[in-house]
Amino acid sequence: VGYRICTRLQPVRGHDGLVGDVVERKTSVIAPSPPRVLDICVEGNLVEEAQLTGVVRLLGAEEDFCLFRWYREDPEAKDGCTLIHGETLCTHVLTGEDVGKRLVFECIP
Repeated sequence: VGYRICTRLQPVRGHDGLVGDVVERKTSVIAPSPPRVLDICVEGNLVEEAQLTGVVRLLGAEEDFCLFRWYREDPEAKDGCTLIHGETLCTHVLTGEDVGKRLVFECIP
């Protein structure tokens, strides 16, 4: 990242050793890819007071610098769920409000 790949080739014919012209090529500067989530899942027991853990596999990011959010199903909300305020870690302890609801775990690298 931040460098170019340069190649320099000089063809040589095998049977008589005739040397051709040198060919050089350079790439543009290699830029980092944007960080992204490769895989995400939630582990734990679906029982009140149990802890759920969001597990992520990342590319180009570290978990320490990610933003985590948990949402709870809410049919009255515009997008069908509401943010669980204060839940910014990869873990969530299930409460009575979660019983019978779908939960969403989000990771923003």
